[in-house]
Amino acid sequence: MGTTLPTSVFGLLFVGCCVGADADPITLIQHQQLTVASASAFDDLNRQTVEQADTQRDGNSLTATASVTAPARPRFPGDLPVGANTSSAVATLFSSINDPTRFVGSGSTKVTFSGHAESGEAQSQFSVGFHLESPQQFTFASAFGAQNSLAFDTRGISRFTAHLGGGPVGQLFSFETVGRPGMVNETGELIAGDYFFAVGTTTDLLSTDAFPGLMDTGAHFDFTFDLTPIAATPEPASLLLVATGVCGVAARHKRGNKKVAETADFFSRESSAALL
Repeated sequence: MGTTLPTSVFGLLFVGCCVGADADPITLIQHQQLTVASASAFDDLNRQTVEQADTQRDGNSLTATASVTAPARPRFPGDLPVGANTSSAVATLFSSINDPTRFVGSGSTKVTFSGHAESGEAQSQFSVGFHLESPQQFTFASAFGAQNSLAFDTRGISRFTAHLGGGPVGQLFSFETVGRPGMVNETGELIAGDYFFAVGTTTDLLSTDAFPGLMDTGAHFDFTFDLTPIAATPEPASLLLVATGVCGVAARHKRGNKKVAETADFFSRESSAALL
């Protein structure tokens, strides 16, 4: 008759495989979800600059806006002021850190001028610091774009950046582009340690022209950052424990079967002797 290993063997197998295995949490150390907008325009009547700024932070849906309007100066001496100088900036960020294994978001920045405006800035930034107890596979993907309609003597720039650093390496990837659309895809392995991930865009617009007309510049982006556990390799000590446990139980099981056979043989001989 075939025999089966007792339940204790499977218990040893389970314990052996778990020896040396650590918990696998991902702990958020800090995070920042940030939008900033600032705008300024020149008041030609009062000869002063009018400014406004707005900052929004730490939320899954953020929008920062700044907008100023100031009287415009006449185009020619003796003329009355016509129209207005305006500057506006808008920054948005929609992101989530609810799941520590997956960071996802999208954002945009835009600055618009009209008349004798001076400057505008918009920022949309996402960053997070996290601690790994065990190795993880990371996958980062992002798409970004930029657009502008600029006049003479106007300097506008939109910059997209993405960065991952920490651990023993220091910097795993760092990407930056100015005014050009594109895509970024990065993947790799992270050992246990502390890491910092950041992504975002910044738009700046500066005018030195007294009558630049209407112009704007901006950018937009989206991203995903995923962390996946890497299967742990059993340690030699764990494998030795499993082998020792299985061999020990199997030997005990074999000795038990031999004893049963000897007992059966004894009773067989005794029965034969009684019949004679």
